[in-house]
Amino acid sequence: MIIFSSPKPFLPSTSPVQLSAIRSWRIACPRVPIFLFGDAHHLRLICEKEALRYGGPLGVTQQGGEILADMFIQMTTEYPEETLLYLNSDILLEPHFMKTMGETDRISAPWLASCRRWCLPPWQGEAREGEGLQAFFEGIDQRGHYGPVFAMDLFLLRGINLRAMPPFRIGHAGWDNWMMYHARMRGIPVLDLSPAIRACHCDHDYSYAKGNSSPDCRDGILEEENMGILQEENRRFHLGHSTHEWRQGKPVARTGRSFRHRQFEAWLAKNPRHQFWIRPLKRLFHPLVKKLEKATDLAEDWRLKSFPHA
Repeated sequence: MIIFSSPKPFLPSTSPVQLSAIRSWRIACPRVPIFLFGDAHHLRLICEKEALRYGGPLGVTQQGGEILADMFIQMTTEYPEETLLYLNSDILLEPHFMKTMGETDRISAPWLASCRRWCLPPWQGEAREGEGLQAFFEGIDQRGHYGPVFAMDLFLLRGINLRAMPPFRIGHAGWDNWMMYHARMRGIPVLDLSPAIRACHCDHDYSYAKGNSSPDCRDGILEEENMGILQEENRRFHLGHSTHEWRQGKPVARTGRSFRHRQFEAWLAKNPRHQFWIRPLKRLFHPLVKKLEKATDLAEDWRLKSFPHA
């Protein structure tokens, strides 16, 4: 396995949680190489201090947004046979993470996997390592809750070529939805690992991302560019569109009404020529359609669901 990421700038507000996250990766995944992509000026020293590998720079748009796709294309091209793990730079991994990862080695490629965030309060204090990280993980069952179905900060993949990935801007929405959409449109199995692992995420503002109107908003021209690249709202796929769920050490095909609803959305996205007769039917049965959508959203809402201990 190989881990890769592209950190935010290491500022006083972002460094402690990012350094702690990277150190948690090393504890959870010993001997696994970790590549960081982005501006060499602020990453080379971090890589040297933390025993990481510098992956290279990312392309930059005219508006100043770094192109996230560059590292996905590079990693899937250079390591086509490897299991690759992408993590947002502030995601902490629990020590038992590799237990599940080892079990995924039995799955025939290609496949894509992700999981829900485990949302925690904002990071407090300095960066942690060793016993400090161990103490951080104690009691997070009570301190956190599951995030929404579309919040995906972790992707595990093998055997997928991502040379077709559009030039999404880093730090803005849409690219993770495209990952799910791309896999589903190509018939690649998509696994929801949420029942087995957590992507531990501390709440924060968006002051690090360029182009936002305020620290509390993720908007502006770079956000609009990502939405333009995604092209259509019906391409905003998420964990509800996954084909399998991780249960007792293996992928199990999903079933149920909400899954059939998402399957229909995937079929329609793959066969847009049928929109001409689907649209009038949706208008005709609008109350029933809204009721179905509400039921699906409710089934996918895990905010009050506790974590099933692996």
